[in-house]
Amino acid sequence: MVSELRIKDFFACQNAEEIHQEAQLHMSKQMNKAQLEKQKIMAMLDLGDKDVPANPGYFGEKPGKDFETLFEQSVNESDFRVGDVVTGSVVEVQSDYVLVDINYKSEGLIPIDEFRVVDGVRAVAAGDKVEVLIDRIENENGMIGLSKNKADMMRAWSDISKAAENEEVIEGTVIAKVKGGLSVDIGVTAFLPGSQIDLRPVRNMDAYIGKRYKFKVIKFNKKRGNIVLSRRALLEEERETMRTQTLDQIKEGSTVTGVVKNITDYGAFIDLGGMDGLLHITDMSWGRVKHPSELLNVGDEIQVDR
Repeated sequence: MVSELRIKDFFACQNAEEIHQEAQLHMSKQMNKAQLEKQKIMAMLDLGDKDVPANPGYFGEKPGKDFETLFEQSVNESDFRVGDVVTGSVVEVQSDYVLVDINYKSEGLIPIDEFRVVDGVRAVAAGDKVEVLIDRIENENGMIGLSKNKADMMRAWSDISKAAENEEVIEGTVIAKVKGGLSVDIGVTAFLPGSQIDLRPVRNMDAYIGKRYKFKVIKFNKKRGNIVLSRRALLEEERETMRTQTLDQIKEGSTVTGVVKNITDYGAFIDLGGMDGLLHITDMSWGRVKHPSELLNVGDEIQVDR
């Protein structure tokens, strides 16, 4: 009885082992199939990768463009400093402000009053190039602070400095009468002393307001904002040139043309071009003359013999 049980147990163990081996074989086949499927999928993905560009970036941009743009922008922004004068483009002209782009991360607003009026219209339009000074990198609204007036002043100071050093002639418009002389616009406001307006003292300074003249800078101090002009210095140079030419042309006994400049009791002073000559009362006529004003008036053009 015991032997029969042992024989049954032996065959039962053999059957269990065979079942276990069959199960392992089945699982191995299933794993092989899964690996094969995985390999196929990976091969398909590798094949598709050939058509995908490396580092495509965001939103369909070209490879590398995003980083390059950000890098250039950061470099450009670091180059902007307060006090720099740069060139920008007018983006929009509003009723009170002009929007200007200087290739910074934000645009800047400039008061429209800083742009000149030509024939009753502000001389600014979208697309115009304009020089501006960086006043602040960012204001309370996150916009860069710009000024056209300050840029114009910087450029004017530079031009005036060169003119003063090289004794060059500059032009300006007389804009107002001030104590001791006239105020002149030469890009910045300058002072023209009364003694430097003309060769002779000027009584009516108002006659010069609104007119444009040439000047020489005789005093310049940028730190104090002090510029002093002279028109007389130019007139004296012109007169000396004309005097030299006149002396070369006239000879004793020759007839020359002049303009009556001043009349006195004893005669008249004649401007011969750079130099004055006295026409004595006794030489004005063959007859008797009580006073030169009987024959001449200031401004008359006459011919005289030397």
